[in-house]
Amino acid sequence: MSESQHGSKRNLLILGVTSSLAPSILRSAKARGYNIYGTYRNRINVSPDFEDLVTLHELDISSEASISSFASFIQTAQFDTVVSLIGKTFIDKNIHAKSASVVLYLNSYITNLICLFDKIISSLENTQKKCSFTYVSSRAAIYGSFDPYYAATKSALQAYVTSLSSKYPQITFHLIISGLIEESTMFREMDLVNVENHRSRAENQLAHINDFGNFLFSAIESEKSELIHWFGKNY
Repeated sequence: MSESQHGSKRNLLILGVTSSLAPSILRSAKARGYNIYGTYRNRINVSPDFEDLVTLHELDISSEASISSFASFIQTAQFDTVVSLIGKTFIDKNIHAKSASVVLYLNSYITNLICLFDKIISSLENTQKKCSFTYVSSRAAIYGSFDPYYAATKSALQAYVTSLSSKYPQITFHLIISGLIEESTMFREMDLVNVENHRSRAENQLAHINDFGNFLFSAIESEKSELIHWFGKNY
């Protein structure tokens, strides 16, 4: 939806601008005239190409102090479109060896992320604009994963976002669950056998990373809360 249709320029927040999906979203957002804001955990991973397009803010999900600091910013920023690309749950190999440590780690990660989302939703609720919140996830929560802890976090967060749509009917929620996306970081890191397994599941039609931005905004501009499975051209 164009700026003129809304009457004012919209403010887009991308959580996790270092994601491999971010460039496609940035191109589509720029074409639509958004003010673009993005968060990063490690500044070194932010591409120099984004410096002129994005107002950047540090955000570390593992740090309550970082979340609190960012929460103060979002209360004044007046975002109306939020997209979360926050992805993998990184668990140290030493933690993997101790199941109790894994549970504590996952509990902290999920709790902190939900705390962040709650603060963002609160800020959206207080704006006078039509707002949307999109969580981009994976099929791991449905079909499992080589990393069960990754699948567990995805399952919990998908359930959480799904529940928000009934609690905040004035905000549009999108939960986008994709198959393997060609040229994404996960695609590039995956071994060939697994890639071909994903390709066969998608009837040889994997989604491509360059198409993601326009697909995302087609969902946002529909202004209808929904769960969307995206597998490429056949979505």
